[in-house]
Amino acid sequence: DDNSYCEDLPPSPSAYISFGNITSNMMEINYLSESNIGGFQFILSDESDLITITDINGGLSEDNDFTVSYDNDSNIVIGFSFSGGFIPRGQGLLTNVYYSYNYQGSNEVCLNDVIISNTQGEGLLSMGDCTILDMVIVGDMNNDSLLNILDIIALVNYIVNNETDNEIIADINEDNQINILDVITLVNIVLEQN
Repeated sequence: DDNSYCEDLPPSPSAYISFGNITSNMMEINYLSESNIGGFQFILSDESDLITITDINGGLSEDNDFTVSYDNDSNIVIGFSFSGGFIPRGQGLLTNVYYSYNYQGSNEVCLNDVIISNTQGEGLLSMGDCTILDMVIVGDMNNDSLLNILDIIALVNYIVNNETDNEIIADINEDNQINILDVITLVNIVLEQN
């Protein structure tokens, strides 16, 4: 009415995936969708190869009989149901991505090239998200940003159970082996702090 210019805004997304809680070896992938989801695909972008995906499971994908596959070379994650199941519209936990660190550092990790389908195979207007994975604290086995007796106990359990995830965090003396030498080194670090 007043001859002012109005810019056309892009339409809001019909589906959105984002990062939820993040620990030292797992990140939640959440969703918000106006339609039932018949399938999804995205690239977990990690340009400096800080992490390697070790597994993807859980969330409403698992609850609704989705098969979720990933490839660490292309970083593509894809999920759908062979039985015709769907993830209900609304919001919630889509799935969990489990990973291990390849080295210490921090890096931006993004959910890129997001494609989300409704149950008829029609693409929804989709968007992703980015987050920063912070520097790993060597020895912080329980991911509470403190080095204490709880980390020592967790490291001993890690060794006894012959675990292989997060070797970067567990290799306290950085000799590419996880053993009693790392336990003693961590004990000394904890004692020096007190």
